[in-house]
Amino acid sequence: MDGVSVSAEDFRADSVKCAGIVGLFSEMLLDEDVDAFTRRRLEPHVHLLVGMFWTAGEILVDELFEDLTAYNTGDFDAEETMALHGLPEQFLDRYDGRFLHQFLVATVVVTTRIATSWEYPATIAEALAVKLLLDRVEVLIDTYELEVDEEWRNDVEGILFEDDDHELLYWDAEDLEAHPRTLEGSANLDYVSWFVPFRTPPRTAPFAVTDPPGQ
Repeated sequence: MDGVSVSAEDFRADSVKCAGIVGLFSEMLLDEDVDAFTRRRLEPHVHLLVGMFWTAGEILVDELFEDLTAYNTGDFDAEETMALHGLPEQFLDRYDGRFLHQFLVATVVVTTRIATSWEYPATIAEALAVKLLLDRVEVLIDTYELEVDEEWRNDVEGILFEDDDHELLYWDAEDLEAHPRTLEGSANLDYVSWFVPFRTPPRTAPFAVTDPPGQ
């Protein structure tokens, strides 16, 4: 979107493309007890937030294609990538071509759910893709100086995620050791399990799924 002037109305217009989340966002972000006048006043803000997910999805997928191109041409540095640098740093040396292909497909699955029917992430990889998507929404808000609720991200994360286990991957090892109970009940956080589905059937793309380690 470089060099293109974008307004809040442009993003609101895109909210109709995001059928998978517009109803969820409206239900969760608009209190059912508010009066009709207040609801009409707040609805444009919800549609603004929803519409940004369409553009954020375009940006994220395009960045991943650029990262894949860089990898295929031998001009690849995980720390200097367009998208992958936003993933947990402790695994930077493991983001290879196979991972890029799988993560790109997982991201396409996530963005497709935005446009069709939302489901919680099926794998840790999909949860990380949602996180990167939210990061791009945040950039759009800052870039175009859009007015949204300061707590929008916390509210939206409560809608899009079943839990926040994936955030533990961004913790320092020392912090995890100091709070060992935070890992209790967390699933698939080890790198080799990122594409292992949480449930059966996985309800995701075959290429973005791997068998549990040892199978």
